Amino acid sequence: MKYLLRTMIVLAIFLGMGCDCEGYWDEEPEYRSCKLTDFELHHMNNEGKQPVEATSAGIKKEAYILRIDLITDSLIRANNYYYYKLEDGIIKLDINTINTFNQDYPAGADIRPCFTNYPRTIEQDIWDYTQKGDTINIMTGSKIYLALRTIPQAGLHSFKVTLTLASGKKIEKETTPIALH
Repeated sequence: MKYLLRTMIVLAIFLGMGCDCEGYWDEEPEYRSCKLTDFELHHMNNEGKQPVEATSAGIKKEAYILRIDLITDSLIRANNYYYYKLEDGIIKLDINTINTFNQDYPAGADIRPCFTNYPRTIEQDIWDYTQKGDTINIMTGSKIYLALRTIPQAGLHSFKVTLTLASGKKIEKETTPIALH
């Protein structure tokens, strides 16, 4: 038994020395070109373990997440070898309130600073780097989760989201009204 264990350890060491991983970590991932064609907006409820699509009953103000689903001409899957590169990257993501958000943000105000990237615990997510002046152009996922960090007044809320692309093109959408209580 004693010799069997030693033999297995020596064998494992020799097998490990025989592996050639040279160049594996140096390989560049394969980039596939894609075009942003549209996006969808979803209200998410973060009261539980993971965010879920909101119901018509509304959401607690402290648990609101805005999900932005980026739609491209390519099927983007998380956890695969490919990276997708937007031909026309997103340079700015604006969020404006349709209704009065709170006493500091009247109707029409820019409320993007009231949101933050949701922690990376969800499959298919990417972060909004435009707040730091960077461009969203490499996509390993297709969903942006933005958690509300400023408490709005209770009531019905709608938001207008505008994506500005590097070419100057803008794509705008409005959320359906949601009750935040």
